[in-house]
Amino acid sequence: MNARHIDDRPDDGYTPTTTHAEWGAGNPLLRITRDDERSEFALEADVVRIGSADGNELRLPDTDPVHATITHD
Repeated sequence: MNARHIDDRPDDGYTPTTTHAEWGAGNPLLRITRDDERSEFALEADVVRIGSADGNELRLPDTDPVHATITHD
């Protein structure tokens, strides 16, 4: 997982932005929280598979082999 640790970011006061930007605009990312760990994963590919299987773009232990797929269309 190439995620950035973000323990210094507050939980309160976060306002997400629109998802209706021009193609290639912005810096879409996932915020990942597990127990006391928090990180971010940049969504740089058109398809991101999330789960525990080898070959997933975002590997998370102790999850289904492919828990979710994000497609940028």
